[in-house]
Amino acid sequence: MNGSFRALLIGVPEYRDAAIPDLPFVTDDMAELAGALTSAGYDVAVHEPGETDRESIDAAIEGFFQSAAEGDTLLLCLSGHGVHHGDVDYLVPKGARTSAHDFPGKCLSLDFGPYVERSLAGDVVVFVDACREGITLKEMSVTNAHRWSETDVKRIGERHYGYVYACSKGESAQFFSDEGTAFS
Repeated sequence: MNGSFRALLIGVPEYRDAAIPDLPFVTDDMAELAGALTSAGYDVAVHEPGETDRESIDAAIEGFFQSAAEGDTLLLCLSGHGVHHGDVDYLVPKGARTSAHDFPGKCLSLDFGPYVERSLAGDVVVFVDACREGITLKEMSVTNAHRWSETDVKRIGERHYGYVYACSKGESAQFFSDEGTAFS
């Protein structure tokens, strides 16, 4: 397939709910990744860290897929907290509240299949650099809050569509340097 290489990087560094720890290193991670992808030939867009409510993230992702030219290779990178509930993976946006009756409904589903299907893009890869522990939901059963599904590469039409996760179920997607600073 012909086309260009495009990337959209979305990181959620801050959360309104005090029960969800901020991830201040996410902003630097996105900047470093943008530099690496640019030097590898990608056209990179970094989503504004202050605009990480559910609707803004979803609109950016939908627009990213809609604006793809025929054959473009798309890379979507999401970084922040994540949760798995009811066999669906979610990115936790800055405004999600753990006290909400339907916490997953306040988060962004990571099933972008409908956007990919309507896109002219060629191959699509979604990188999910999200913690898979650390959020406790205030509901009767929280066992699903720490478990993530295993999404395999899907073939949609003539393109490959796959997910790459930063860690396995129940693990934390962060690394600490020798200096004790956290980064992902």
